[in-house]
Amino acid sequence: MSFLTIFEFYRSFNLMHPVLGAILTGVIIFPIADIISQLILDKKVDWRKVKYTLGLSPFYGAYGYVSVLSGLFVGKYISAHSLAMAALGPNLIGNFFNLIFFVNNSIGQKYGYQLVALPRYYLNLLRRKEQFFAYISGKEYLKAVIGTLTFWNMVQYINYSYVPLELQTPMVLTVSFAWIIVLSFWSLIARKKLFKS
Repeated sequence: MSFLTIFEFYRSFNLMHPVLGAILTGVIIFPIADIISQLILDKKVDWRKVKYTLGLSPFYGAYGYVSVLSGLFVGKYISAHSLAMAALGPNLIGNFFNLIFFVNNSIGQKYGYQLVALPRYYLNLLRRKEQFFAYISGKEYLKAVIGTLTFWNMVQYINYSYVPLELQTPMVLTVSFAWIIVLSFWSLIARKKLFKS
């Protein structure tokens, strides 16, 4: 099977099943990015972290799809200019994603990378809102915000300007691969600061 054949199959699949395509892409890129960021920082892989990331990957992939849709929504109701679509859609949602990503990883670190800890944490959060920000290292999160406002504005502008609709989510998730390595790296540094042993 040639690369072009695989690409055409992937493109057709995303055209017919955009949410499933986004989830599938997320399940592939997030764990691999986690492995790479661990190898860069720790020179080894903690498979509990990878399993935890894999468990969250379908949500993250679907979030990528919603991110692209938000830009299309902006294009329909506010401005069809690609830069406006990027800035007012995915970049606003992307910064919220960064926040959730950092918190989820910090909660994972604190509770031994058990996915069952997340629902308990978020339900408990309704009673103690100050806990939410206790799991975010400001310096590393600020880097993520700056990256989203600059790098991702450019990526989304190109995406909305030049990429066919059925490939917009896969394109974002594929470029996200490099971004997630960096984001995982910053998150790992932040967790080490927050939970010094």
